[in-house]
Amino acid sequence: MSVQLAVRKDDTRLGARCIQWWSGSPYSHCELVVAGVCYSSSIMDHGVRAKVIELDPEKWELIELPWADPARVLAYFAATDGHSYGWYSLTYSQLFNRNQVDPTSQFCSEWCAAALGLPNPAIHSPRTLAAECRYLGQFAAPLARAVPPPPWPPRAVVVCPPRPAECGCFFVWRNLMTAEEKDRDILARTLWGEARGEGLAGQIAVAWTIRNRVHDGLAKSWWGEGYAGVCLKAWQFSCWNKNDPNFAYLSGSKPIPAGQFAQAQRAADQVIAGTAPDPTGGATHYYATTMPKAPAWTVGAKQTLKLGHHVFFRDVP
Repeated sequence: MSVQLAVRKDDTRLGARCIQWWSGSPYSHCELVVAGVCYSSSIMDHGVRAKVIELDPEKWELIELPWADPARVLAYFAATDGHSYGWYSLTYSQLFNRNQVDPTSQFCSEWCAAALGLPNPAIHSPRTLAAECRYLGQFAAPLARAVPPPPWPPRAVVVCPPRPAECGCFFVWRNLMTAEEKDRDILARTLWGEARGEGLAGQIAVAWTIRNRVHDGLAKSWWGEGYAGVCLKAWQFSCWNKNDPNFAYLSGSKPIPAGQFAQAQRAADQVIAGTAPDPTGGATHYYATTMPKAPAWTVGAKQTLKLGHHVFFRDVP
């Protein structure tokens, strides 16, 4: 008994077209298929259900999941059967990047990702889940005897082989890292998304604005806790917005060029360790000079540095 991911494509209904537009893909819904039965959470069926669906290849794309455990999928369905549709987590995780979930409700790609044992299931849209499943399928066969199927134990790090003909980078399950490893990884990805054209010095400057938010002296900071929390704070670093072109790279759906990412990691390491001095003079904000005009928050703020295409500020009102 095998598992397949079925993704609905090119649906012309209004709701589906909105999802396609938001996720930047032809996909609007997904199902897990086990023994001819489709399992998912559906808007039309008001939540989690099992259903026999005619998977017309003109309307559905099927992705084989040789690494997936069908018993796990069925067990997860038994535990969640009848859960309502996840409007709450859909709104906060997909629209506002907050990764807030309701354990009694799931949307389709969240449910499918959780049933497969993937980390942070609510971050997935049908597009990103399909991309992740395809990628996992690339190394499932050669490593089937060496790597157990998900879910992996706490703090395990699963490293996939390089993507063929693309780059030498590899994909790591970020939520299975230690807190320190996750901080480094998220900070480096943020530096790549925000400042990959600025050189090492420019990336160090951007990293210091993040460090200054992390170490703002408050017990519970509005900026978020730790480097990962600050970087992923909703609407603060645009590269993490789901409608930003960089997001596909930061989330792992597309590969970041290895050389560029290595430089971002060097900048992250130097700033986290404090071995690179703060060139921004305590800045917590910056904006790109490519913007048509300076943001409103610059009024009354103290400019501390102009470096490359970024202008840095502290004491922002």
